[in-house]
Amino acid sequence: MRHAGLDAVYVSEPTTIRLLTGFTGSSGAAVVSRSGTLLVTDPRYSEQAERETHRVRLCTAVGETVERVVARSGIFRRARRIGIDERHLTLSRFRILADGLPRRRFRDAAAMFDELRAVKHPAEIAAVKRAVAVSETVLRALLQLLEPGMRERDIAAEITRLHIEHGAEKDAFDPIVLSGPRTSLIHGRPGTRRIRSGDLVLFDFGCTVEGYRSDITRTVVIGRARPELRRAHSAVLAAREAAVASITAGVPAADVDASARETLKRFGLDDRFPHALGHGIGLSIHEPPRIAPSSQDRLIPGMVFTIEPGVYIPRRFGIRIEDVLVMTERGPLVISHAPRDLIAV
Repeated sequence: MRHAGLDAVYVSEPTTIRLLTGFTGSSGAAVVSRSGTLLVTDPRYSEQAERETHRVRLCTAVGETVERVVARSGIFRRARRIGIDERHLTLSRFRILADGLPRRRFRDAAAMFDELRAVKHPAEIAAVKRAVAVSETVLRALLQLLEPGMRERDIAAEITRLHIEHGAEKDAFDPIVLSGPRTSLIHGRPGTRRIRSGDLVLFDFGCTVEGYRSDITRTVVIGRARPELRRAHSAVLAAREAAVASITAGVPAADVDASARETLKRFGLDDRFPHALGHGIGLSIHEPPRIAPSSQDRLIPGMVFTIEPGVYIPRRFGIRIEDVLVMTERGPLVISHAPRDLIAV
């Protein structure tokens, strides 16, 4: 906080609250100041907060807003410069907070929160690794089950069931299962389409373990792949390899993204890659750093992120390969190990 010129920060985003206090509930706010840490929840979560936090002052908002309780708590008595995250604090709630704290100056501290979330402690990295391991176990099971006639929606439901069976708390996000021409829908939802011989099937899913997420994508083919599918898959795999090879400690994220795009350009497919190359992952499925052409981030040790190049031909097919990596002093460590070749089922 001192580095940012702040006396205290007000935290309203649930996963950042969890990181700072250990509280996993969905309603509340936290304040970190030089005089300590305060967590305010509503009565539904008072017992849970007592169980999950340590060395945190607790208050319960009964019949009034969390912001009013925070404002009169005294936690800001010596604080004149307060950081907030404008992305998560609504205007109406900010007004309540500011009205209760006259003569204070508020400053957007989003960059500080992003820095806090971007670099993971070893225990956080270990939790992501466990989540990745569960999802890869699920992927192996799916490849044994997959056959023509199955519906996308039913396969997605099986992913959820298998995640729980193998020890996950829940899915990290709604599983994506797309087949045939629907694979070009980058974030499409599983439908009632039945898989056919010759189809591509795109899986994009993850799970949650101890609050931390996994996120992997693989594309497989039912039976024999057409030459254009094999060529496109080779291009995506080459882009993935080029991106990983370009990663060194401190490298600009935009340069890594460019490595993938330059590779796809050699295949004449760079204009078929419309999304960012990757994103950070942790307590949320999308966290800093952002690996994209416009990113200002650098990849530094302790960051955990995905690399996920793709190629999409509308109404024909789509291919994506996604891995999770940890940035170390020696370079990137790939922690997802599922086969990346075009698997024929």
